[in-house]
Amino acid sequence: MEANYGSDAWQSASDVDFAMESIVVRGDHTTRLEQHLDLYGGLISFDHGLRHSLTVLQPHRRSALLDDDAWQALVEQSRQRTRASLHLTNRFTWRPVRHVAAWQASRLTYDIDLRLLHIVYDSQRQAFRSRTGAWDVDGVSRHRLQTAAVWQLGDYSQRLTLAGDLPPRPLLVSAQLDLNAGSVTAGALLRARCRDRDRALGECPKMVPDPLSVSLRVAPFVPLSISERVAVDLVRSQFERSETTLRLGGLNASLIAVRPEPDEPLQARQLRLGYAESFGPHYQWRNRIRIGFSPATNWTLDIVEPRRSRFTLTTSLTVAIHEFLDLSFRTASSNDRTYCYVAAWADEACTTRDPVEDLWWSLSFWDESKRRQSNFKVDRISLSAVHHLQDWDLTFEYVARPVAREDGFREFASRFSIFVRWIPVPEIRGRVGADDDTIFLGESAGEY
Repeated sequence: MEANYGSDAWQSASDVDFAMESIVVRGDHTTRLEQHLDLYGGLISFDHGLRHSLTVLQPHRRSALLDDDAWQALVEQSRQRTRASLHLTNRFTWRPVRHVAAWQASRLTYDIDLRLLHIVYDSQRQAFRSRTGAWDVDGVSRHRLQTAAVWQLGDYSQRLTLAGDLPPRPLLVSAQLDLNAGSVTAGALLRARCRDRDRALGECPKMVPDPLSVSLRVAPFVPLSISERVAVDLVRSQFERSETTLRLGGLNASLIAVRPEPDEPLQARQLRLGYAESFGPHYQWRNRIRIGFSPATNWTLDIVEPRRSRFTLTTSLTVAIHEFLDLSFRTASSNDRTYCYVAAWADEACTTRDPVEDLWWSLSFWDESKRRQSNFKVDRISLSAVHHLQDWDLTFEYVARPVAREDGFREFASRFSIFVRWIPVPEIRGRVGADDDTIFLGESAGEY
């Protein structure tokens, strides 16, 4: 959908025209064969592997609103993303100071990943083509030399890592420093690459550094922590980005500032406020019943464009009866119009400017008109129950989520499934499920 229908106009999920939806089935398969060899008590180690990966995309259902050109574009895009490859991986690790206790984690690593076979779709020839391994960027997906000096200082480790990509890979070198003093941690990361991005080592006329990333975290006592992360443009000698985060238990707040243009100062761009906590487990009936509840909220305020702000709320309630029943109830909701609660940002389309009233409207199940006016929208509701029957597990799952109707409103579409599994032999299992229109049999019955 996104590749064919002006996704620039879709600022939120409610803007998507789901009437145009078509299903594309995707299948992924990966097979690995790995071998590990240690010599001289771990002084030298070799890791070899053979990896085969396959990704297949196939359009499965055509929407009635899709014309021939749009459908053909979707088919073409699916073919372009279908591919298969065979890789040979090799890693050599040398630990020269492994017998020195304070430095035993230090190492030198050489990595190379050779693509022996690659099958992709050729749009010009309208056919799949295969390519065997070659000593170029496409044939060598990874070729890197890396060294890490690790100093164990008491209970904390200090690390300096230097790495560089070797030919035929484009030149990229990096240096990373991680310092840990318990309640205070700091880090810095610097990358530099060739000005001509496709040039390898020995071919690069000039190196250009990426912005320097520096981070500092201070945790004076539990549960308080303050962290700062900045990006510095070394060429212009100026800050490019700043992110300040304050955490106090389950509460967290982040302020992000960016530089819109090189000659402009840093400007506050985004404010994030969140809360996440886990209550429990609480035990009842002689510890036979375990109850837990986990809410999580997040409000992302776009200071420059308040109408792009978003509030999310997720909840999870679990109840477990020992060796008998496991219950789980989860909800997810969102609000894309929190700007309505601020008088300076509200517009004529805002039905209410009171967040408490708006939330109450969303819970007014007896008044459909109020629920439609509410800016709080339920995105997903799920219920799961697992009944333990000695050698068998019986699972019931129910999921409901809103879908768009032709009149512009949303209604709930639901699906349930029943899953039976024999514990001694997990491969013996069965599943049956149904939605509002269809009954499903097999493993796919529970996917929603």
